[in-house]
Amino acid sequence: MKLSNHTIKLKIIGMLVHILTKIPDFQSRSRIHHFLNEDLAGSKTIYDRKMFIIFCAKICQKISKKYFKDVFAWNFLRICEEKKKDIAILFAKNVV
Repeated sequence: MKLSNHTIKLKIIGMLVHILTKIPDFQSRSRIHHFLNEDLAGSKTIYDRKMFIIFCAKICQKISKKYFKDVFAWNFLRICEEKKKDIAILFAKNVV
């Protein structure tokens, strides 16, 4: 069975959501936060920033508003303010 790159990344995002919501290891959570905020949200490629939006849409249903606001909200809002149509469409599909 051959999976597409997009499908694999979605599965990885699902695992990251699971780790952040179910495993209380501070060091692992800190590394994941850094990866998501620096490598995905801060990426120059639109594809990585889109994956960050998908991640935020999946995790916001499972964590407190305070946790989301403290860790992910600033990067999430910064990306959503971009003028790229792909970002606006993805934001509308996943969040609104």
